[in-house]
Amino acid sequence: MRKNVSEPNSTDEFIYNRLCITTYRRAFKFLQIMCENNCQDGKHMIRKQEGKARQFNFIDIATKELRSLFQIYCEEIKVVPLYILEFLKEVTQNPIY
Repeated sequence: MRKNVSEPNSTDEFIYNRLCITTYRRAFKFLQIMCENNCQDGKHMIRKQEGKARQFNFIDIATKELRSLFQIYCEEIKVVPLYILEFLKEVTQNPIY
């Protein structure tokens, strides 16, 4: 978070913001690809990582992240929610509960 938001972004901040957005897009695209074609193993890994001391439910993480992005929805991040929505759509189609 910037402390002085009245000043314009510096070049370094602009580059860092672009990198963050690219990372978000790639991460959720990767998760989506793991779930495509109703891959049961990929979907199971997305929900629960068996044998790991710390497990993550990527569906919950994606949902929370999507909500926070919609609260600050702006021109710079407008493409990121699309990747998260595609991931959630792919995971929830034919669920393996």
